Parts: sequence; C-alpha cells; structure tokens
Amino acid sequence: MSSRKSLARHTRSQFARSACITTASFIIGTTCMSGSSGATSLEPSTLPPSISYNAISNALPAGGAAAVHITAPHGLSCFLSSSNSSVRIPNRSFPCPTSGNGWARVVLPANVTPVPADYPITLTVIGPLENIIGKATVNVSTESPVLQGTRGTRRIAVLGDSITGLSAADIKKTLGRDHRVFLDGQTGYMVSQELPAVTYALERRTVNPSTMAINLGTNNGFYAYLEAFFPVGPAPWSPVPANADWRAQFRNLFRTLSADRHLQCVIVSNLDTHGPVPGFNEIMKSQNVYLAKLMKQSGKRFHLYDWDGLFAKHPTWGIQSNFFLGVHPLPPGRSGYATGLEAAMHRYNC
Repeated sequence: MSSRKSLARHTRSQFARSACITTASFIIGTTCMSGSSGATSLEPSTLPPSISYNAISNALPAGGAAAVHITAPHGLSCFLSSSNSSVRIPNRSFPCPTSGNGWARVVLPANVTPVPADYPITLTVIGPLENIIGKATVNVSTESPVLQGTRGTRRIAVLGDSITGLSAADIKKTLGRDHRVFLDGQTGYMVSQELPAVTYALERRTVNPSTMAINLGTNNGFYAYLEAFFPVGPAPWSPVPANADWRAQFRNLFRTLSADRHLQCVIVSNLDTHGPVPGFNEIMKSQNVYLAKLMKQSGKRFHLYDWDGLFAKHPTWGIQSNFFLGVHPLPPGRSGYATGLEAAMHRYNC
C-alpha cells in the first residue's frame, strides 16, 4: 500500500508539472492557455474549467473559412468578436454548444500580405442573468494546411492528438506530393475533443476529403490509467475528466465517420503498446482490440494503419524513459509515421 501511495504522489507531481504541456484547458488549478500549434492564446483566459475554447490548429488559406471549437455547460450564450475588422464572423451570437461537437465559422480576409498572418478571435461567454462568465482569445492563422498536390487533387484530412501534431511537417511533405492535405493535431486531446474538427473537415463547404486518417485514443488511455490514482472528475482537484470513457467516444467517432457517404477511405491508426509503463500499455492494448472490432463492424471503407507494430520495430523512434513522452515520436519517428501512413494509403488504394 505504501508503494502505491508513493506512486500516486509521484504521478500527481509529474502531472502537475506537465499539465500545461499535455492538455489544452484548465487542470488542477494550473492556468493553461487554450490553444495549439498555429493557434496561440494572446492573453490569460478567464473562462472556468467547464468551458473549452480552441482554434483548429491550422486554418484554411487567406480568404477561406476557419473554425473555433467551443464546449460549455447548458444554458450559456456565446459571443465571438475580433479586434481585426477585416475578419468576418457570420454568426456572432449563439447558444454555446454543449456536446463537445460544436464549432463556429470565421472567414479570414483575402489577399493577405504577408502570408501567413494571425487573427485574434475572442469568445465571451454570457450567463443566464446576462453576466459575463469569462473571456478567452485565440489566434487563427492563415498558414494553410491545404497543399496543392503536384500529381493530383485528391484531398485527405489527417486528424489526431500530439502524435499527429508533432508529425505535421513530415505528413504534409510526404502526403502533399499527390494530395491536398488538411491536418489538425491537438496536444492532449481525447477522441471527443477532436470530434469537432472531424465534423468540420467532413463539411462539403470546407475540406470535403476523400480519405480521412485518424490517430486518437492515447489521451483517453492516459486518463484511464490515472483513474487508479485519482478520483474521477468533476472535482477541480482531479485531472481525470468525468467523460473520459474511451469506448463511448470511439463509438461516436465511428458513427460520425460511417454516416459520411462521401468518404472513400478511413485510415485508423492503432495505438502504441510498447511504452515504459506496463499498466498503461495494457489499456492501450484493450483500445486496439476495440478499434479492430469497430473497424470490422464499419465496413470495407475502414482500414488499419499498424502504427503499434511499426513503432515497435524502431525503438529509437520514441522516448522510452519518460511516462508522459513515451508515446511521442522523435524526428525519425515522425518521418516514419508519415511514410507509414502513405504506405497504408497505397496498400488500400486510398
């Protein structure tokens, strides 16, 4: 029992020191700026922990539509604004989304010089008594993830967590040779938190891909592992959210993808099970089994990218001595992830 308490104290300490690195919200009292790669917060947020506000890490080009993610408790009103008058926000005031599946559209100015450029988008949340609950500002960038392919115009949307985000440059370079690539990789995101970006990318008026590649579930496994040491939320001192059920979140994801009949291929990465923490690896193995089951049920458009097997063959691709970084690929692993994804697409004629 004493060793268990010692491990719990060590885990709490490690998590507290790395909270702002591994997540994109407020956790255990540490002020983490809402935002991500390419979408940087401009000032400290005053939003409470129950409200999530982020920008898609890579917006569409200048003159195109971009998006912000919003999730809030029921009964609140959201208002979007920008200090830059050239940014157009079609729907400025609306009931705040509550499902984790809500995104709002903003239109960036055309003919921007120089490119890329950043545009601040401020969210103000209003309570039922017309009181201001809080504010936060994120930057939406015109740095485009959509690359003109040199040998074709097929579109692929690549979505995931920090594994995708860290590998972004390699993915764009590798797949951009014959695809137009939309990429969104959010550090610390669970499946449900990235679902708004999936919904956004599937819209006919935005990305409209023929292929979608998904690498999600690692952070769900991380929270499932922490449940052994922490109470489950919503207590403010707990880093484990109350809605971290990975089975339900995977089902919602597959339901969303299956409903889109325009998608020709869905490439789903399985999860690394060879990290330095055995208990965490067992959870990841359970997730891989469940992913395989869902893919089999979802039909012939769904295909496996065996990232777990590929990562295991190259132990120097990742950091094996640190719990929080054990799943993250180093530069050779990021290149390997992109090359492996391209190989999977060719294998399945995507």
